[in-house]
Amino acid sequence: MARIIPSDLSRLALSGAHEPEIATLAVLRDTLPGDYTVFHGVHWTRQYKGRTLYGEIDFVVLNNAGQVLCIEQKNGRLDEAQGKLFKDYGDERKSVADQILRSVDSIRDKFAYQVGKKLGLDIEYLIYCPDYAVKRISAAGLDSERIVDAPQRDQLAARVQKVLPTAEADMGGWAQQVHSFFRQTFEVVPDVHAHIDAQERNY
Repeated sequence: MARIIPSDLSRLALSGAHEPEIATLAVLRDTLPGDYTVFHGVHWTRQYKGRTLYGEIDFVVLNNAGQVLCIEQKNGRLDEAQGKLFKDYGDERKSVADQILRSVDSIRDKFAYQVGKKLGLDIEYLIYCPDYAVKRISAAGLDSERIVDAPQRDQLAARVQKVLPTAEADMGGWAQQVHSFFRQTFEVVPDVHAHIDAQERNY
C-alpha cells in the first residue's frame, strides 16, 4: 500500500467536491506498493518576466530513489483537434499536453532554483483520462506510454510502475531532499485516509 500525503485540499473537497480525484487517490493508495509516496494536489508558483505564474498537479508520485512522476487527471469529455487533446473549461479551451508539460517544466525549474541546477530532478509525467477514450493518441500530440484513457483505467497503477519503477532506497539523502521539496508546496489538512475510509464504509 502506497503512502499518501494530503496537500492543501479544502474541507469542501474532502467532503466530496473533487470526488473523481479522491477516488483515484484511493486506487493509487491501494494498488501501488509501499515503495511509493503519493502527494495529492501539489501547487506550484513560478516567477516569469516579473509575474507570478500559478499551477497545480493532481498527483505527484515518488519512489524510494527520489524519482518523480506527475499525474494530471482530466475528467469528463475531451476534444481532439489540430493534432492535440483539449479540455473545455467553458470560457476557454486548453491543451492537455501543454498544461502538464508546463507544470513539469515549472516544477523542475523551481527545484533547480532551490536546490541547485547540477543536481537535477528526475521527473516524468502521465495523463489520466478515466472518462474518455482517446481515438488517435499520436494525432493528439501524446506518447502512448504517457496516457491512460478510459479503456485502460484499470491499468493506472501498472502504468505508474512502468514509467516510474521501484528502486533501491536512497541512502544518500537525495530522496529525503526531494520529499522535503514537495512537502514545502502545501499545508497539511484533515487526513485524506480518513475521508477515503469513510467513503468505503458508505458503499
